[in-house]
Amino acid sequence: RFSIVVFGDDAKTWKEELTVANDANKKAASQWVNGLQWQPATVTDKALEKAFSVAGVDTVYLFSDGIPERRVNGKNTDIPQDEVIAKAKQLNLIRKMRINCYGFATVSPAVRSFLQRLATENDGEYKDIR
Repeated sequence: RFSIVVFGDDAKTWKEELTVANDANKKAASQWVNGLQWQPATVTDKALEKAFSVAGVDTVYLFSDGIPERRVNGKNTDIPQDEVIAKAKQLNLIRKMRINCYGFATVSPAVRSFLQRLATENDGEYKDIR
């Protein structure tokens, strides 16, 4: 079973509940993803909140290419990485979800470090995507 959470200027969920991973649902999810529009921010904190709101989730695969940020008055503003790590820790106190992180090959050392730490502190793994 699976769901998809995407994030840019906001975070949204393909399905609010886990869905059977049959061919029809995989095709529908793929079509939904293909219809998404690029957004300039990387609201990692909101994406984590959305992922934790899906009942039954025990593993998250977080793919990112940027430092956590939010849009404020039309401009991107960095979210302190420690704030996002603390939010994940708080959300994960009871759930004990594994958060695996994947950084695109273009990520900076700062992004890589953040994603590695987020994964490590949540029983996950970090990998570069090339």
